[in-house]
Amino acid sequence: MSTWRGVPREIIPWYPTVIDELCNGCQKCFRMCPTKVYEWNEEKSVPIVRDPLKCIVGCSNCANACPTKAIMFPPIEILSSFERF
Repeated sequence: MSTWRGVPREIIPWYPTVIDELCNGCQKCFRMCPTKVYEWNEEKSVPIVRDPLKCIVGCSNCANACPTKAIMFPPIEILSSFERF
């Protein structure tokens, strides 16, 4: 079982959401994700979040690279509620 700072990864809601209507099909997110969170839907020419738990907690590089802002993440502040001291 994977953890983040001692917290089971399954309970941390950190993963991308793709807004298909905004996606231009550039594949930047799909190509750049080192953990292979995305699968490419050839029919619709959009990314699909295939394995959300593979998303690195706190990473939003794909959203930052998206030229049309089609990728959303929860507010980074939510992570503070999962930190254990």
